[in-house]
Amino acid sequence: MPQQVKLPETLIAILSGLPESGMGYQLVDITLKDGRTLSRRKVLNAEFLLLEETENIHTEDVTGVMLSQRSSS
Repeated sequence: MPQQVKLPETLIAILSGLPESGMGYQLVDITLKDGRTLSRRKVLNAEFLLLEETENIHTEDVTGVMLSQRSSS
């Protein structure tokens, strides 16, 4: 199972009011407190961000979230 991190409650509340990208998940762009952006990342049930094997991200590192724009292709 991929590693995951729970999003902050404020961001869970935002995602809970937005549409799903697929059954039980949303594709989002995540903003981290160090200024980096993670694009088109999967969040399960508006709550858990799936991480890549090499990532070490904690709840307090995540400061923003928005739905990823769908590609036109």
